[in-house]
Amino acid sequence: MKKILNTDRLLFFELKLERLENFIFQQKDENKAAGSVNVNSEKCKSALNKFETASLFYTLMDEGLLYFDRTDKRKNRSVFQNFICTHFTYAGDEGCQVRITTINKQFSECIGFTYREKQLRFLERLILILSERKNRLEGW
Repeated sequence: MKKILNTDRLLFFELKLERLENFIFQQKDENKAAGSVNVNSEKCKSALNKFETASLFYTLMDEGLLYFDRTDKRKNRSVFQNFICTHFTYAGDEGCQVRITTINKQFSECIGFTYREKQLRFLERLILILSERKNRLEGW
């Protein structure tokens, strides 16, 4: 058998390591291209329309039940809106889920009196849902 020099062995293992690294990177690229499931891209789906989704989160935020920053209201609102856009979808007109690209307009509608009736209808619906849940729990 031919005796391999130490430098030849080192080169041999370096080539093997390089091939292995290339294989791993290729597998990662193929997984990305194949649309492998990415937990970070999974969004929570809502049965509410866009205004109702915004109203729910705005109410919880405005009442201090959910928050990112209690000391800075503008920052809290901004981070909240970004969080909703990143992690939620809403029920579109045809019942299919729609990605939220911006929710600023709907948050603004929750502040003004122009959409007061719309907000009241949503809150009445939410209260009804919560009341029914309370009744079910009391019946256990």
